This record gives sequence, structure tokens and C-alpha cells, in this order.
Amino acid sequence: MMSCRRSPITASLLFLSILFCNYATSTLVFTREPSSRTVVVGRPFVWDCTAEDTENSGAAVDIRWKLGDVFLDDNHPRIHRLGNGSLYFSPVQSEDLASYSCVVSLRSRTNSSVESRIAFLRIAFIDPIERPPVSQNVTAGVTVYLTCISGPSLPLATLHWEKDGTNFTGGQAYETQGFGGNRTSGTLQIDDVDGRHAGQYVCVAVNPMLPQAPERSLPATLVVEAIPIPTNETAAPAVILEGPTNTTVTVGTTAVLQCSAAGTGPLELQWFKDGVLVSNDTSIQRFILSDGSLMFHSVQTSDAGSYYCTVQNPYGNSTSDTAHLSIAYIDSTFLQHPSSRTAIELTPVTLTCRPPSSHPPAVITWYHDNRLVAVDNRVVVMTTGDLRFVYVMESDAGEYFCSAQNTVIGRSVVSNRAQLTVTVPPVFIVHPADTSANLYDTAQLTCRAQGSPAPTITWYKDSAQLTTSNRITFSQDNELLTITNVQRTDQGAYYCEASSSLGTVRSNGGTLDVNILPGISVGPGDGTGEIYVPRGDHALLRCAAAGDPQPTLTWYRDGQLLNVTPGDTHYRITSEGLEILGVTEADEGSYTCRAESSAGFTESTGTLLVQVPAVITTPPVNQTVSAGQPATFHCVATGTPVPTVTWLFNGGPSGTQQPENAYLQFPSVGLQHMGRYTCVARNLADRQDEADAYLTVLMSPEITSLSGPRLVKLREDLRLDCTTIGSPPPTVSPEITSLTGPRLVKLRKDLRLDCTTIGSPPLTVTWFLTLPHVYI
Repeated sequence: MMSCRRSPITASLLFLSILFCNYATSTLVFTREPSSRTVVVGRPFVWDCTAEDTENSGAAVDIRWKLGDVFLDDNHPRIHRLGNGSLYFSPVQSEDLASYSCVVSLRSRTNSSVESRIAFLRIAFIDPIERPPVSQNVTAGVTVYLTCISGPSLPLATLHWEKDGTNFTGGQAYETQGFGGNRTSGTLQIDDVDGRHAGQYVCVAVNPMLPQAPERSLPATLVVEAIPIPTNETAAPAVILEGPTNTTVTVGTTAVLQCSAAGTGPLELQWFKDGVLVSNDTSIQRFILSDGSLMFHSVQTSDAGSYYCTVQNPYGNSTSDTAHLSIAYIDSTFLQHPSSRTAIELTPVTLTCRPPSSHPPAVITWYHDNRLVAVDNRVVVMTTGDLRFVYVMESDAGEYFCSAQNTVIGRSVVSNRAQLTVTVPPVFIVHPADTSANLYDTAQLTCRAQGSPAPTITWYKDSAQLTTSNRITFSQDNELLTITNVQRTDQGAYYCEASSSLGTVRSNGGTLDVNILPGISVGPGDGTGEIYVPRGDHALLRCAAAGDPQPTLTWYRDGQLLNVTPGDTHYRITSEGLEILGVTEADEGSYTCRAESSAGFTESTGTLLVQVPAVITTPPVNQTVSAGQPATFHCVATGTPVPTVTWLFNGGPSGTQQPENAYLQFPSVGLQHMGRYTCVARNLADRQDEADAYLTVLMSPEITSLSGPRLVKLREDLRLDCTTIGSPPPTVSPEITSLTGPRLVKLRKDLRLDCTTIGSPPLTVTWFLTLPHVYI
């Protein structure tokens, strides 16, 4: 694979860089490479990056961006990669201040890539005015100079002047940007002043990217007095009011050494460099201004030296203090680069940085993983340039480098990179928590520790080390303990130990409770699940349960919680179950006993039905049927539960039981079926209702037999038996059942014969003599 990167060797505002490639020079070149930019917080910003293949100008390329050394996530909430590869901030925030680069690769050759130079995103700012103009009392006709130096600004500020609250354009304004690094120096020159120029003057610094937030100086008051008439009494010797001060500038910039004087009469002012008189020299653009200041329009190295000014008049002379004009510079080589260090968390450590030689001395800043290090009471940049951690945190680990910046010339040099490794003794961030699991279920306990190097986790139960088995497993680097098919013996205290080369620590303990799911031994759903109670009686719905922990019992009616309060006159919860006093039909419904604990719950549901005694609503009716014909008795009974119907025949059991609507059927009746039938309705209320009906069977009369002697002696008794059947019972024809009297009778004696008959209606007997008289 071939890849390229730019390695910074020195840094200015745009950071000079050198491109290294692992093998051969890539055919990819940047057509638009990102450079360091200054942006405004809260505004959107687009950073462009484009490249092409010099061998195939139409080849497709992929563009990705790095934040420091890490590729930016495409799912970042504010920073987005556009379709053309540009990086879009929506909007910029202060935390985006960092180093960026873009990496370009060919889609057809993923093993070839090139990385742009490092570019920094900087935030626009402007600080308050550092040196405001000074109030002056002057005499009319002189030239007045008001000077002002802005505070640091990025980008550089511009200056303008206001008089008495409005813009002032009556003089000549000069400004020098980059003065003292990122400041702007300005001078307002007003020639031949008079009373119109008197007033309050304010210097205004404006950051071109933040025009809505200008910085204004404190006002300076200019007092203009009339020209005095010289007299002996008012003659004053020449005196220097403001002399030059030490000044450091960059080659090619403008510099002004101040020298203002006062005195009676004409003043003669002169400048000296290293003791040699200085004169105006237009060839090197050096001028002595009318106010006495010495201005260098474009400072050169040869201008460096010691300067002072003198002034004299007929009444005396004065010499200023000596000031030094210095040329700012910074070397490219660090005297000592940072070196990699390893430290234990919460201990002190120092990263060394000895910056290059610089005038003025370089300002040292440190970067951690390409982000500016924020200094505070814990992290301090020493005057030597070293980075001192009073104590390190694990978050301090990473890559560091220092940057040395000469604020006057605005040039920075960066050091080599050093790695800070922070080792952290093991510490627990998650301790095993008390937990519970049902018998035969799965239980899990978590124990999490952190440290550097990463600690090893070991688990213990009741002081005995746990190892992997068919039910015990460890996962997630031993942080998760899983116990399957939990048994009662798994109950106990669990803890873990975290060990590394820096020591061993023990976690707090967590207890595993093994629960048994509640079981209902007696419940309303036992048997058929139907509970019958006579109207007006008390109902007891029994419920008893066991489990670990001991479950609590709750009652529900038709799926709704049954709220039984103390003193309830209808419902009462006892140790045996739910008691319902004075049951009515309104109490009918589904009743559920729920046994619940932390292990879960179990339910038993039964249906309460109010018992209503059996009542025959449709009794059987009498039947008269001809023999051989079918006959049916119908008997309807109601009640709760549904009553059963039993038939009795002439007070004895018939062996027939039928459901609620009972039919007693005879396919073909005979005389043996004739009699009284009773419908008896009975249910669990232990009460019954009865109704009678009669079955009458009609049959034609028939003589089934006629018996008697074939011969009978005279005067002997004669008996003839006649048997009949029929319904209703048939009437028997007249019959002489006996004929009695004496067998012998004397002549002329009385004779009595008795004749007995049967018949219906009663027979009339007539006597006839049919045999001849026999005389003896």
C-alpha cells in the first residue's frame, strides 16, 4: 500500500510542511488544499479540498477528513462531509479549534492516498485597547500626535478615530498592523491645531470579521490654548515631555519612536543612534516628523540600535532616556524537544520544552492530540516552557507537542511529538449488585473495573474462586458472570477482584437470592372451577400459596382488583381465603386469587354461581292413550345449577334421569305402563320440586277364558269362571254362579232352590221347570 503524509517541520500561520510517501510519488495532486483559517463562532463554514490524478484527469477520487490523527465520523452532528468532499461546519463552535487535514485516494486504487498539510481552525477575536491615547494640553498652531495600540486581534484589527462621539476625518491617520505580533498601532496627526480641534478623542479598533463588536479606548482630552506672547516672565527652557521607549518590530514594518517637547520659542530637536546624529534619509524611508517623532517606514536590520532625542531653545536643553529598537526573530531549532513519559495517575509529571532562541522570547503553547491544552491550577505552562502536571489524570494520556510563537513576527515553530502514558491502578466503576433469580432460571452479575494497563477480573462466591463449568460462564473480559439453571446452592455473596501490575483491589459484595415461584395449593379454580353457594349464604373462596419469598395474595373479580377495606360488611379476607357475606346474584362472576412475590406470580380462577332451588315451570299432564300407541310426558325445570329430572312410577323409581328439559317417551304403551308418573327436579341446592301425571291406557274388551265342569249332576252346584281383559274394565254378561237346593223332596213337601247370579246391572231371576216331574 502506498500512502503519503505531510510532516510539519516549522509552522507559521499556515504551517510549512514536507510531503513524505512510503514508496513512490503519488500521481494524486491537490488542486485546492485546505489552509489554516480564521472563523467566527456560531456561523457556518466550508473548508474546500480537491485533488486530481495527473495520469487520468477524470479519475474518481474519495476525500476524507482527519481531526488531528483520527478520521472524522460521517455521523458527526455538526461537521458534515459534502458530496464534493468539502467539510461543512453548521455552525462553528469553540470546541472545533483544532488541527485538520484531508486525505485523498483513488477509487480505482485504494492503496494509493495522499494527505494534505495540517491546517488549523482558529476563532476570530479582538481584545480591548491596550494603550489608549493620552490627554494633551497644547498651544494653538502646533502639530498634535495621538497614539493608540489595539489589543490582540485575529485577524488584525483596523483603527479609526472618533471626536466627541462622531467619526473624525480632520487629520492624518497612520496605522501599522502586526505591531507586537497581532496588534495594530495607530497615530492621528493634526497639524496647526486651533480651538476647533479641542475635544475628546477615542481610538476605535475593528476586527473585520467582527464588525459588530468594535473595541473603543478610553477618551483622551485635547485642550488647545491660545499662543502666549513671549515675555521674560513666561520664558521656559526646552523640556522633553515624552521620550522614546524600547520597541521591537519586524523587518519591513513601520516603527515610530516618540519624542515630544515643550518650551518657549523655537525648539531644536535632534535624534541620535548609538551616539551618532540621525537625519532624515528618504532613501531608507526614515523621517523626523513635525512632532519630533522618528519614523521608520520600513524597518531594516541595520536600523537596530540605541536611540535618544535632544531638544534645546535659548533658555535650556533636555535629553531623553535611551531606548532600544530591536528586530524580532525566532530560530527554527528547539533547544530541547519533549520526550515521552510514563506516570501513574494522580502523580506529578513534567514534559520538557526548551524553545528556540527568539526575540522577544517566544510564547509557548502546548497541544494534546492536536488540541490546545487548557491550563489551570492542575496543568501549568512553566516560564521555561515546560508543561507541568500537578497530578495527571487518565484523560491526560496521549500525544503532546509544544509550539513556540514569536508574537511580533507571528511565526510559530512546533516541536517533535512525545507520548504521555498514564498508568491507572485498578478501580471499580461497577460493583456486583444485589440480585435475585428464580429457581432454574438464569442469573447475571456484573463487575466492571478500569485501569491502565487493563486489569484482570476474577470472581468469588463466599470467598471461593469461581471457575467455568456447565452452568457458570464468564464473558465481556470476565466482567459478566452468567449462571444458568440456578439452584438453591447458588444463593450467597459474590464479589470480584481486579488485578494488574499496579496492584489488586476487591469490589463490594453483591448477594444472589434464589427465589421459588409462588405455587397455589388450594385455589378457587380447583375441580371444575365452579363454586355454587345458595342465595343468602356465606361463600368462602379458599386460597393458600407458598413460595420463596412468601407470596402475598391479592383478589380480583372479573379481572379488576377487588379492594377490600377493613370493616367491609360484604367482603372479608381471612387466612383461609375470600369470604363473601350474604351472597346474591350480583356476586356472581369470575374470582381470581393471585399469589405474587419478587419471583413472579401464579393465579387460580374460579366462577362463583349463586344456587337457585329447582322449580318445575312446565309440569307433565295426564295422558290417555290406546294400547300400542306412543306416549310422551314433558317436564321443564329451572334452577342454578341446572337441575336434573328424575321420573317416578307409582311412587317408585323409574330409572330415568334427564337434563333440564325432560321428555319421558313410550314408543308403544301397554296396560303395564298405566299408572302415576312423578317428575322430580333436583339440583345442588338439596331441594326438589315434584309434579304428577297419570297415564291411562285404553284396550278393547276381550274374554280370555271361560271355564267350568262339562257335566254336572242334577241338583249339584255349578260354577263357571269367565276371565276378561279390557280398559276400562269390561262388563261381564249375566251368569248363574250357583243353584242350590235339596236333592230329594217328598211329594207335596215344600221345595226351595237358591239361584245365585252375577252381572251388572243386577240380574232378574225367572224360574222355569224344564225337566219332567219325577215322583218317588
